[in-house]
Amino acid sequence: MLQLPVELVICILKYLPLSTLSQLLSTSREWNNFFESNQSILYHNAAVLHGFTPSASIVYSDLEAIQDDRDMTPHRAALSRRSLTGVSDWKSFCYKQIRIRSAWRAETSSCVVAHRSTEIDGSNVHRIKADEQRGFVIVTHSIGGLLVADLDEDELLWSLPRTYVHEYAHCEYDSGYLIFDRLSGEKEVWRVVDDAGMTPDAPTFSFPDEKQNSISSSAHDFPLHSRGHFKPWMVLKPPALTRAFRFVFPTLIAATEISPDGVGSSTSLGAHINYVEGSYGNNTYSFLADDSHKEDWLPNSVLKPQPLNRHVVLPDSSDRRLIDEFIAALLADSRLVVIPFFERIINGEANIREISLDIQLGSPCSVSRYLAFENGRVAVATGTGLFIVNFDFESARDSLDPPPVSVHRAAWFNGPVGLKSITCLQMSATCIFLNWEANLG
Repeated sequence: MLQLPVELVICILKYLPLSTLSQLLSTSREWNNFFESNQSILYHNAAVLHGFTPSASIVYSDLEAIQDDRDMTPHRAALSRRSLTGVSDWKSFCYKQIRIRSAWRAETSSCVVAHRSTEIDGSNVHRIKADEQRGFVIVTHSIGGLLVADLDEDELLWSLPRTYVHEYAHCEYDSGYLIFDRLSGEKEVWRVVDDAGMTPDAPTFSFPDEKQNSISSSAHDFPLHSRGHFKPWMVLKPPALTRAFRFVFPTLIAATEISPDGVGSSTSLGAHINYVEGSYGNNTYSFLADDSHKEDWLPNSVLKPQPLNRHVVLPDSSDRRLIDEFIAALLADSRLVVIPFFERIINGEANIREISLDIQLGSPCSVSRYLAFENGRVAVATGTGLFIVNFDFESARDSLDPPPVSVHRAAWFNGPVGLKSITCLQMSATCIFLNWEANLG
């Protein structure tokens, strides 16, 4: 094969996974020399094949820019400085991503880290937003206040006082924009200041008010650098009182208490339901009571595999009514429903039952606490544990068969008091962020 033109050999090899490439370069000195001479392009192609990069157009200088915190492009959303630690070329990048994936599957070590700099007088953190790319985490507290802390050094970078940010304030963050609510229902928007101290041009349709500007001048920050610091950007004034809101740049969605007919009342879909037992999808999963594989658990991994039992459920005559009513209580009993490749439903290629996955995470008597998903993984906190669900979506992309599913439990987080205290759960490329009862250590 090596007698073929180099460009043709490279084109053929770009369809081979890393495991095969590793075996191939070990077969002979000639293949080893070929890999050494063409290492950059070969491992760049492998990174694209495995989905390690968000785009095939990314070059290695883009990775270096992220490592140096100079990249302000959308690549930051999929690649972070932490996931690039120790990376020096495309080859080391590929194997770094493999180690990260292995850690999520409990195949290599992982650890629990407590960020003490986010504490305020022993109170509990309420909401968490992490920017792994810029290296900081944002929290609000049950007693009020907002803190920004360094992820690596665990030091406070910037804060707003308890007298300004109300108790149990909700916050949202994405792409450098921080949003939190006032008791009056207004939404404050702040924007991150980069390390050069530069602030982008101000918006034209809304502006910071006097309260924002006043507190900004007295905000507690550290003068050594401006990383993790924020400047007032605007105040949004919704036309009606809102409660829950969610921000994914550039869109902010807020739910109002006023119903569509203007009456202002809300209707519960489950108001007349006492108990419903059934499946949301044809493929259901539950844990097996099997301790025979405990000797295979890695002692230095926080995550432990949970054996799964798959059931195929046939729909019954009451199928549609069951689905309509079950959505309202979907996670109330620690069940996770996932609809992979949902565009197949829109295109008429499948119905919702055929492709939905119904996964029972622990006891059905346990109340669910929080849900987060990122990079093809789902994290669920319930009253009985913290679970990570991994899916191999790529292997099922061209099939109606369900994708392979694996569930791992974070063994350190088992205390019922601590699990009950969870009010937020966030995921990044390399971490799970959650609040834990302050008095439990």
